[in-house]
Amino acid sequence: MRNHEALELTYYAGDALIHALMNWFDPTPRPFEPVGRSHRAELESYVRYRHETAAPQTIKLFDAATNRRFDFPLTTEQNLYSLSWFDLDRLFSLEYDVLRVMRNDAGKIAVLISLVPINRKTMSYLMDHPCSRLISPALQKKSLSGSPFRNIPARASLSI
Repeated sequence: MRNHEALELTYYAGDALIHALMNWFDPTPRPFEPVGRSHRAELESYVRYRHETAAPQTIKLFDAATNRRFDFPLTTEQNLYSLSWFDLDRLFSLEYDVLRVMRNDAGKIAVLISLVPINRKTMSYLMDHPCSRLISPALQKKSLSGSPFRNIPARASLSI
């Protein structure tokens, strides 16, 4: 994914907090790259590392749109929340390119996100998943048959 695609992704996938968080990493976003089954060991290593190093953290952020600086405190539990549901087997079973990583200068994973399309094939996953469960009432399985979403992939969940 090229830089302009990363900027577009953050525009659609987030609000002021996500935009500020992306600025926290680098003023020019690094490209996201898709990862799949062949990256399984690296993904598992990243998740293990995140669990082993989890600690309370305060992220200092700046939102260029509002010209405001703010702190975003996270407890250890909040730092690990996005990983508590992380299930590689289930994500790979969706048969879509749903996992993306952003790497640091050393080439190691710095950010891991999942972007799941909204359609009949993924609806069961989305209805079970804690991050997308909130949209479930608006996206009942039966409503997808006549919906413009039935074949169009769209962002449904985000994990950073």
